[in-house]
Amino acid sequence: MKYLGLCGLAKAMLLFVLSFFVFFAVDKTKSEALKKFGRILAVSLCIIAVTLIALSLCTQFSGRFNCPLKYKQQNQCLR
Repeated sequence: MKYLGLCGLAKAMLLFVLSFFVFFAVDKTKSEALKKFGRILAVSLCIIAVTLIALSLCTQFSGRFNCPLKYKQQNQCLR
């Protein structure tokens, strides 16, 4: 079940790549309003990615998983 934390890291990396491309596109545009919106979007994507990394590392090292499949398997064994 430890792979759940690694999935969060993969999603965070995808968000970082997406935010890089948003920063790159913002650099090429001429509209100031679009630049401001793009920067806000890219920064918020970076914040979400950092949050995902922190949560996935907490999941990896704490050993606590909220996986519904785990609870289903335990309930089936009790019956």
